[in-house]
Amino acid sequence: MARAPRVLTIHPGAPFLATFAQRLLDGDVVSGIGPEMAPLDFAAATIYVPTRRAARALASELIRRLPGPAVLLPKIVPLGHLEGIETGLLFDAGDGPVDGVPDAMSAIERRMILMRLVHSWASQLAHAITHAEGT
Repeated sequence: MARAPRVLTIHPGAPFLATFAQRLLDGDVVSGIGPEMAPLDFAAATIYVPTRRAARALASELIRRLPGPAVLLPKIVPLGHLEGIETGLLFDAGDGPVDGVPDAMSAIERRMILMRLVHSWASQLAHAITHAEGT
């Protein structure tokens, strides 16, 4: 039997992490995690976030909302800082590169592309400014 898809949204004007943390603890995000969960059930969960900063902020939001003086938080993993072995376990791509997916570019390649984009933008901006205010 196929599960019905669940799509959850957070209003664009709402503070994302605060709203997500509250809805998670209310049981709206994952079945089994909610007000009636056992303390160790929450500690057994894993939440993936994009950065270390997001991981720290989510942990703070959860601590702020959980009752009691001591709490075991779930494992909060920043995807941007996974080691190669962890990435391989999460996103198994087989024994080589995935067809149709280019290799990641080097840091210098990214900087050169950014430099060209900024230079192009700056040259367009120079033509847009015809006079300075207050001169």
